[in-house]
Amino acid sequence: MSKKLNTDGKKPKFNYYWIYLVVAAVILFFSFFQAPLGNQEVSWKDFNTFVRNQDVEKIEIVNKQFARVFIKETARTKEVHKDLPKPKFSPVEAHYQLTISTPERFEEKLEAIQKDLPLDQQVYPKYIVEQNVLKDLIMWLL
Repeated sequence: MSKKLNTDGKKPKFNYYWIYLVVAAVILFFSFFQAPLGNQEVSWKDFNTFVRNQDVEKIEIVNKQFARVFIKETARTKEVHKDLPKPKFSPVEAHYQLTISTPERFEEKLEAIQKDLPLDQQVYPKYIVEQNVLKDLIMWLL
């Protein structure tokens, strides 16, 4: 089988734009379809149980959309938390994730759960904002 030759008899040159296209496609894929690392989705019922049993070390509300739940080291030995994955990148990764409607409503429910706990044993959420700079940059370029 003969290969196509240019009019001057040379083989066509490799076009390096294909490499750029593949790299851009990979970046787009991971930018738009990234999943939370190691976080298991938890139901409100289970979260309620975790808080009442004082298993929760801290709570982070991210971008007013979901809450990351961190379990205390001592509580990780309980049967309910036995299947938690080991942290992949750092020892401070969240263990569970809970989707919330609004931060205000989440705080009301959390306050109701903790009403019988002493103040020094209550958990208060920390609000953080995370940005996907790569996604913003790609949207700006398009």
